[in-house]
Amino acid sequence: MAFAIVATVLEKRVKAPAWPFCARCLKLRTNRLLGGIGVVVFAVLAVLVLAAVVPQGTSYAGPIVLAFAALLFVGLLLAANGGWPVIASAHVSGDGRTVLVRKADPRFAEHVATLQQWVAQQQWAAQQGYHQPQQWQPQYAHPQYPQQQPYGPGGAMPS
Repeated sequence: MAFAIVATVLEKRVKAPAWPFCARCLKLRTNRLLGGIGVVVFAVLAVLVLAAVVPQGTSYAGPIVLAFAALLFVGLLLAANGGWPVIASAHVSGDGRTVLVRKADPRFAEHVATLQQWVAQQQWAAQQGYHQPQQWQPQYAHPQYPQQQPYGPGGAMPS
């Protein structure tokens, strides 16, 4: 119990409103959420129907409660795996300065590398006093990523 409290307090979170989720990730999230909710609804309806159908005085209560608990657990677990952090397969580094992404798409990694290079150039130019920093204008090497494409949960990059 104490470990959970300490872990929650020390947990670092990053809000990423422009995270580039692809259409496949959005579909996976929707399927997991709807699947989990569907299993929970099925469990509740099954218990209600069985409570009405099973005759009084039978010993089916134990297995029905066990099946309900199992279905409820599976549904909640499935829905929990539909969260954005799980879908992104990313977490914040221990120092809270970077986001580590497992199994990043090579196109995403290329985009991040380009952005990091641009930021480094802007920082160097600012230190040298050459010019004012410019706003990031992404230059996508891949034709599937137009500049006007919205990112994040509200709009997905095409996969």
